[in-house]
Order: sequence, then structure tokens, then C-alpha cells
Amino acid sequence: MTAFALKDYKRPAFDSGRGIHLMPSAADGEPFRYWVDQARTLRVSWVTTLTCLLPELQYLASFGIQPICRPMFRANQDWGDDHGVVENMLAAGLGPYVVAYNEPESTVEWDGAEANEGEYIKRWINAAESIHARGGYPGIQLMDPL
Repeated sequence: MTAFALKDYKRPAFDSGRGIHLMPSAADGEPFRYWVDQARTLRVSWVTTLTCLLPELQYLASFGIQPICRPMFRANQDWGDDHGVVENMLAAGLGPYVVAYNEPESTVEWDGAEANEGEYIKRWINAAESIHARGGYPGIQLMDPL
């Protein structure tokens, strides 16, 4: 896998360095628009979102907000069909930031089983290679070191 130089990562035009994790999606309608308005008030330029559908990405981008997509895969699941997340982001002219998996140290992400560091690392590498091969920037989200 060829590494990207820091300067090659696409960033919002007016990057405030502020970011939030947004739970409602564009499919939720008004709640999504409400929270995007709140993010704009706070001059947030990065938003992590779960659905990563093209209309949602375009809506965020229309306000100069760079989405970070986090498809819903549990740590005990293989990275499968992510519904074209990277391709959607590229089509919207955005930096294709994709977080593979979520908080792998949490038993919730393992459907109640004990976290498995070795298994997680293998799964994350496979996901990162898939994301990168399609032109995306793979990310990792940890709350507590494994």
C-alpha cells in the first residue's frame, strides 16, 4: 500500500479543525438538518456520519463540511459491501475519509463477546486495504487503547 503525503489529503476550504460525530442521518430529515445547522453555528468543518449516502454527503459539502464516513460494521464482522462509500465521496468531490469499525475495545462492538485484539487488527488491515485501493483514506476510531 502506497502512503499518502499529508499535503495530499483533501481538507475543507475553511478548516476550523473542529469536528463532531452526528448520529441522525439524512434519512431522518429534520433532525439531521437541525444538527447540521448546530454544527454550522459552531463552525464545525468535519462531521463523522454513519450512513454516507450521496445526498447526505452533498448536503454537508454544500456548507463546506467534510464528512468522515463510518459504515456500520461490528468489530467481529468482515469488512464487506460498504455500499460504495469511497466512490460516493469521490463523486461528491470530497476527501474520501472512511473510519473502518468503531471502538473495537468495546464488548458492544463484539456483540457481547470479549474484544479480540489480534482479530481486530487483521480485520482493520483488510478494511484499510479495501478503502485505500479505491482511493480512500482509511481511519481508525479508538476510545481506549487495545
